[in-house]
Amino acid sequence: MKTKDYEKYYPSVSKIESHDKSLEDFLKQCYKSKNIIFIGFSFQDYYVRNFFFNLSKEIEQEQKTSADFYRESGKIYTGKEIKHYLLIDEETSRLYIKKIDGEKETNLVHEYFGNYNITVVIYKTGGYIFLEKLFEALSQR
Repeated sequence: MKTKDYEKYYPSVSKIESHDKSLEDFLKQCYKSKNIIFIGFSFQDYYVRNFFFNLSKEIEQEQKTSADFYRESGKIYTGKEIKHYLLIDEETSRLYIKKIDGEKETNLVHEYFGNYNITVVIYKTGGYIFLEKLFEALSQR
């Protein structure tokens, strides 16, 4: 896709109002109602990353508002818990290493994506992923 395509299909990021919101609406519905596993997906892409990260914060705020509303009425909010996962190889995960106190290196990949309701699953670079076993494990969580 070219920049003009991203601007057209991600208007919440490009801030161009006269473009098609159907892709964003579809992705939003999926993100709010289904568990998603991002495989071979690059969050380095400006438009995609900002769309999903902004969407995550929007949903978090909606859930907080709902929980507050329920609490005020004496009830407990029991919204459906949706989880998302990112499969990332160990080499790519190293992009998120930071030096703490100028000495110790700490990989912040889990914290970084966790802020956006995405659980990171790191696999060995060049290793074979047993997807069936992974899907079984995720479904049991």
